[in-house]
Parts: sequence; C-alpha cells; structure tokens
Amino acid sequence: MQQIEKNTVESTNQINDTDKVHFYLPEKEMDLKILFIGNSITLHAVKPEIGWDHFCGMAASSEENDYVHLLMKIIRKHYPNAGFCIVQVADYERNCCTGKNDLEMYKQAKDFDADILIARFVENVPTNNFNAQVFKDSYVALINYLSNYKKKRVVFTTGFWKHSLGDPIIREIAHDFAMPLVELGDLGEEDSMKAIGLFQHSGVANHPGNLGMKNIADRILTALEKML
Repeated sequence: MQQIEKNTVESTNQINDTDKVHFYLPEKEMDLKILFIGNSITLHAVKPEIGWDHFCGMAASSEENDYVHLLMKIIRKHYPNAGFCIVQVADYERNCCTGKNDLEMYKQAKDFDADILIARFVENVPTNNFNAQVFKDSYVALINYLSNYKKKRVVFTTGFWKHSLGDPIIREIAHDFAMPLVELGDLGEEDSMKAIGLFQHSGVANHPGNLGMKNIADRILTALEKML
C-alpha cells in the first residue's frame, strides 16, 4: 500500500464553509502578510466521529504544535505584527482534475493580498482519472487568484504522502514560477513523523504528529528565510 492510501480521512466536510478562509491577525497594522494554502494537515475542524477534537493541523497534539503555528511563532519574532491567513482547499483538491472549482469561494483570502503564499496541498487530489494538464491548470489558477494575479513570492511543497501523479506537476509549476520547492514526501514514509498509536482512527494517526509538523515547518522555514 502506498503511504497516500493510508490517509482514510475523508476529503469532504473537513471544515465548515465559514472557516475555509481563517485569519490570525495582529492588533496593529500588519508588517507582513502570509497565506497558507492547505488541507487537513494545515487545518481540520473538530470531528468527534473520527476521534479528532482539535481545530488545527491534523494530527498535531495541540494548535501550537502544527506547522502553521510553529511558523507563525518564529516569524512573529522578526515581524511582530505579521498577519496570517489559512485557505483550506480540500474541496478544491478533490475537484482539481474536473475543472469545476469556484475560485470566488476564497475571495476573502484573495483580498487579504498576501506578500508570501505557502502552497502545501495535493494529498486529496484523486489519482483515478487524473488529468495532468487539468490539474496543472487548476493548481496554477488557484495560485494566481490568491496572489491577486500579481507576481508574488510563493513556496511550493510536494505531498507529505508522496503523490506519484501530482508531485511531478508541482515540481514543474515551481520551476515555471521560478520559486522554491520543498520536498516532503520522505517524511510521510517514516512512522516516527506520524501520530501512530495516538489516535484510534488510522487515517488520523497517519497524519503528521508533532515531530512531523516540526520537520514540515523547518523545511518551509529554510525557503522562507531566503525570502525574508
């Protein structure tokens, strides 16, 4: 079994529509704006039926231990008034190869007008009937929309669980954009990077645990530091 097949957390109903765009804003005027584009690893709402009782990246032990909050903490040491936005795109992933997505559902994130985008999603893109060109077009359309169709700084990543069809396309996109690519697939091959044994639901348990989240954050941070 491929690692990606161990992710049995449904890509539907991961988060309410009202929370698909979620903000962490300072009280003062923002001196930096960063947008995270992700799925359950970035943000998953409470779902008791699978034993998940946090509102954060699955499967960190707490909010402060997911990769988003680890990065936020480090960034705010240097930019105290940094603002952050999360766009939860599990639904978009699921429809990536159909070309039927509605970008306007993320208008609040577009209007946030981030300085830097972190694109960390692919795991929920179906491998059945995968269309490389449609996937690439859909992926690029989302990045362009969320960056307000301006040339913005973007950090791309491959999947935590290797996506044999999607990852190569993301590498192409990063090359086309001339932006950094962070490889994560090796982390998903290691049980030590997951929450194995901490959750009864196997799909939740195969998500990155605290160590996996820290490694994701560290690798993204290396790319971010060159931009900041």
